[in-house]
Amino acid sequence: MIAKSEKAQGNSYVILANSAFYHDWQRVMSAWIGDKKTDGAFLYSKGSNGYMNLGATYEGYTYGGNSIIVKIERSLDVEFPTREYALMLDLTADASTGKPAIAYFTFKGGDFIHNYINGVGGSTGLASGEVSSPIAARKLINWGYAGVGVFNPYRSVILMSEENRDSFWV
Repeated sequence: MIAKSEKAQGNSYVILANSAFYHDWQRVMSAWIGDKKTDGAFLYSKGSNGYMNLGATYEGYTYGGNSIIVKIERSLDVEFPTREYALMLDLTADASTGKPAIAYFTFKGGDFIHNYINGVGGSTGLASGEVSSPIAARKLINWGYAGVGVFNPYRSVILMSEENRDSFWV
């Protein structure tokens, strides 16, 4: 990713991962930090009840002046249920224009739309007139149009394990 980025340091990367990749990331980071022979205080704490809480969640990593954030994207679980899969994107803004690496788009006024389905009794519960449901209730439906644009898709990497492999990390 650094080779694809405009600069060698100060970059922000995100890894959007399916659950299998994310859990493997947790396992690898836990083993890595344990191998560094740290004092371990980050792995446990004493609760107010006197019991010991164990464990850690590794959601980011900084290396060589660049930061990596790892997030679960559950839609990747649907597409890749039997392998570790992740998308690594460079979130660093363009150096010359300041344009963001990723942006959200929608139709004007189409980002958040409200619709109602009136049942028997209408919107007040006591009104007469046309209904869309035989149930004496009103249903609110919120929806909208949205899209995401990645302005420089060449500054990204797809990470994928082999089918039915025990671990992504070699």
